[in-house]
This record gives sequence, C-alpha cells and structure tokens, in this order.
Amino acid sequence: MSDWIGPNSYYIVSREKDTVFIDLSGGSATSDNKVQIWDGPGRTNPNSIWHIVHLGIGSTGRYEYHFLNRKSGTYLTSPTSDVISKTDVQLTVTANLTSPWTNRTRWSIVPCRNNTGAYWIVPVLNTKLALNVKGGGSTNGTELILYAIESDPGAKNAQWFLRLSDDAILNCKDLPKAPLDK
Repeated sequence: MSDWIGPNSYYIVSREKDTVFIDLSGGSATSDNKVQIWDGPGRTNPNSIWHIVHLGIGSTGRYEYHFLNRKSGTYLTSPTSDVISKTDVQLTVTANLTSPWTNRTRWSIVPCRNNTGAYWIVPVLNTKLALNVKGGGSTNGTELILYAIESDPGAKNAQWFLRLSDDAILNCKDLPKAPLDK
C-alpha cells in the first residue's frame, strides 16, 4: 500500500519487490545521471528519497509534479520531446539539473486502480508511457525506462508504492480563512 497524501518526501518502492527503491546512482548532481533500482535501505538513503512537488493541473488535464532527489537536488527527467514520441529508441529516464519549466521534468501520479494502492508515474510528454524497471529486472543498478502502460492490471515492474520518508511532514497547521470585508 502507498502512503500517498500529496506533495511531501517519499521513497518510491517497486510493487514487484518491496525492498527495491528508485535510486539516483551515487546521488550525484551531474547531468543525465542514471536513475536505477536499488535493493537496500531506501528509507535512510538520501539517494532514494524524492521530494514530490505539486505544480497544479497541466496540459494533460491531470495534476503534475516534480520529483526532486533529496541528495542531489536533480529532477527526475524524461527524454526530450523529439525522442519520447519515437517507438524505436530506448527511453532511459535520468536525473538532471535543468529548468523546472521544461516538460521533461513534469510527471503525473496515476492510480493503477487494481486494489493494491500502487501508482503509475507517467511523463507529461507522453501519457501512454510509465516509469518502468528495464526488462522487469530486480538487480541493483537496473535502469529505469519509459514503457507503454499495460492494464488489467499490468506489469508490476511499472507500478510503484509511494512511502512517506521518516521525516515527512504529516500535517500542517490549519490556516484561518481571510476575514470578509463588510
């Protein structure tokens, strides 16, 4: 099950195996850094903790988010728009220091609706694709790619549980309504 309560700090766990996390290779702030899976202590590893930031409703009609790696401050990034529309190329997901205004850094979180609490992480540039573990692999260092969303209920290696990090903010002070002018 997911802990998804909206924008916050999360570690992202594979539905395929609950000890496998989305991880930034070495936590480095270099361009085109590899985003991979890692079997291990994702809860305490800053390479595996992602800040999910709400951006509002975008051009897809869905809520859109940035995924920022805690250690490096890099954005989870899909391939460029000219590449993502092709079907004959490998669509490798990376992390980059790039402008937050580019659609490459925008993602939607879509419920799988299969009674598991899992989600697809979908790039805004092509909503028919989802974040996927390459080849359904489970070994450390297996890269993440974009692959066609399958339904009924779909491949587990494209489904993710969003688990709150240990230092996530669980509730915020209620803000009072602004007084009405009389």
